[in-house]
Amino acid sequence: RPEVPRHEGGRPQDLVEHSQEMAALNAALGQLPLKYREAVVLRYLRQMPFADVAQVLDIGESGAKMRVKRGLEKLRAIMEDEF
Repeated sequence: RPEVPRHEGGRPQDLVEHSQEMAALNAALGQLPLKYREAVVLRYLRQMPFADVAQVLDIGESGAKMRVKRGLEKLRAIMEDEF
């Protein structure tokens, strides 16, 4: 589960809004098919380079890039439709 950054000196409503956005993102990630969710999480939440994502998933680097791209497209569609 991603850590919510602290907002030093920020307004409480900003922190609430950020928390709601993170909850919506988590819910949308949960709806992605596993192969896309894994690739997106490794790339963006774990901040792995594509070469490492490919190695973890046991696929080629171009395959890792494609999974991340398609995963982001699907994630964007879920977020637009539901949130």
